[in-house]
Amino acid sequence: MGHEVGGPAVPHDMGTEAKILQADEYQDGRYDLLVLGGRRFRIQDLHRGKSYLEGKVEWVEEPKEDPVVLMRLRKAVEAKLNKYVDIAGASILHSFQSLLPMADSDHASVSYLLAQILPANAVKQQKMLEAQTVEERLEMEIDVLNSLILDFTSKRQLGH
Repeated sequence: MGHEVGGPAVPHDMGTEAKILQADEYQDGRYDLLVLGGRRFRIQDLHRGKSYLEGKVEWVEEPKEDPVVLMRLRKAVEAKLNKYVDIAGASILHSFQSLLPMADSDHASVSYLLAQILPANAVKQQKMLEAQTVEERLEMEIDVLNSLILDFTSKRQLGH
């Protein structure tokens, strides 16, 4: 985003490579993009000399983690996600259905997918992206899901 939307872009120190899978152009020049997130990176140096940002990045490797711990956390996250979908109903299920984690996906991919689809604010989503480990990211997602479940249950009890 640049000056046309209110000022120069101020990127976070950490981001994600994005592969464009589909681009749909509107008559006014805007695009809808479908992207697939790839490797994480940390910005090392940023250059603002052009109409777009350029920089040098360092790829962030995923650390080796205990698969037993990750499986336990993943099952907990998926159970919370299923509970949230059950409580929230069809409107939530429809928005999650095509994005729900696949059983054969690795733990890191599941954690990134959930960070993307969970209804959390941009600050919380960035914190999940920046988590140092998959374990930490899955724990954050459990917290987000617990909050969503509590919030939805409270609203339901109040008659909203």
